[in-house]
Amino acid sequence: YPQAHFQRCLVHVMRNICAKVRVDDREAIMNEFKQIHQQANKAAAVDVLHAFMPNGTRATIVSLET
Repeated sequence: YPQAHFQRCLVHVMRNICAKVRVDDREAIMNEFKQIHQQANKAAAVDVLHAFMPNGTRATIVSLET
C-alpha cells in the first residue's frame, strides 16, 4: 500500500486491540477483525470493517485511541 499515509503491522494492530478488550471477548473480536484482511478486495474489506465495530465491540474496547 504505497499510497497509505500510515502503515502498521497487523500483528501490532491485533496486539493493541487485544490489550484493550476483555479476556472473555478476545477470541470472538479477533476472529471478526481477521475477517477484514481476508476479503478479496478493498470494497469488501471496507464493508466488513464497518460491520466490525457495531457488533458490541465498542462496549468491550476500553479505547483504541490511546
